[in-house]
Amino acid sequence: MANTKSPLLLLLLILTTLVIYTLYNDVASPGRGSSPVLTGYFSAIAQVPWSEIIDRYVQETGVEIIAKYGSTGQVLTLASVAGGDIIAVASIEDMRKAVELGIVDNNTVEVVSCSVPAIIVPRGNPAGIHTLRDLAKPGIRIGIGDPESVVIGRYAVELLKYNGLWDDVKGNIVVYADSFSTLMSMLISGQGSLDAVIGWHVGYYWYPDKTELIMLSKEEVPRATCITVGVLEDSKYRDEARKFIDYVVSGERIKVFDKYGYLDPSEVLEYAESVGGGLG
Repeated sequence: MANTKSPLLLLLLILTTLVIYTLYNDVASPGRGSSPVLTGYFSAIAQVPWSEIIDRYVQETGVEIIAKYGSTGQVLTLASVAGGDIIAVASIEDMRKAVELGIVDNNTVEVVSCSVPAIIVPRGNPAGIHTLRDLAKPGIRIGIGDPESVVIGRYAVELLKYNGLWDDVKGNIVVYADSFSTLMSMLISGQGSLDAVIGWHVGYYWYPDKTELIMLSKEEVPRATCITVGVLEDSKYRDEARKFIDYVVSGERIKVFDKYGYLDPSEVLEYAESVGGGLG
C-alpha cells in the first residue's frame, strides 16, 4: 500500500511546493506585473503636507509610496544604509552634502517650499512670551530640535547666538527633540510642560487651534531654510520617482504647502537675512 501511494504523495508535495513558491514570489516582488512600490524618506519639517500629497498621488496614479519620516539626519542615514527611491530634506546645504556623498542624483533635485525659525507657544500663551528676550526669563521651559541631527535645532542655536542670547537662554532649554514633528507633538500634548519652542513657523499651521505663532523680524533671523527633494542614486525606479517629484513641484501640489503656511522661494528673503545653502 505504501509503495502505491508514494507517487501520488510525491506529486502532491511538488504541487504544494509550486503553489507556495508562486505565492511567496507574488508577495516578495510587489512591483512585478504591477506598479512599482517606491520608498521615500521625508524630513519631518513637512510631514503634514507630505502625507497629504502622497495620499493624493497614490489615489491618482496607483503607485504606492512607503513613506518614512524623521529628522534630516535620520532620513539621510536611512537612505544611505537601506536605499530607496526618493528623499526630501529640510535644507539646501544638507541636500548638497547628500549629492556630494553620492546618495542623491543632482540632476533630479528640486526646491519645494521654505520656512523660517519662529517662536511657537501653546494656545493662550500662559508664560507671556512675546519676544526672543522673553525666552531668557527665569523658569521658562523651552524646546528645540537636537542640533546634531535636526535642522531646526541647528538653526535655533544659530538664531540665539546671532541675537546675543545663547548664554542667557540655553539654561532654559529642557528638550532637544529628535525631529521637528516630535517637538511640535511635545508642545501641544504638554509633554515636558513646554512654555515655548523655537521651531519652523509652519508648525503653527499644523495646529492652529492649539498654538500661537510669534514671528520674528527679518533682522533677527540669520537664516531661513528651503525643503529640497531628489531621486536616490540607487533607485530601481528612477523614472517613477522622477514623476513623483514632477508632481510635487507642479502648481497644484505646491498649493498644499501654501495651505500650511510654507513660503515660496521667491518670498522667503522677506523674512530672513539669508537662506541656508542659498538658492543658486
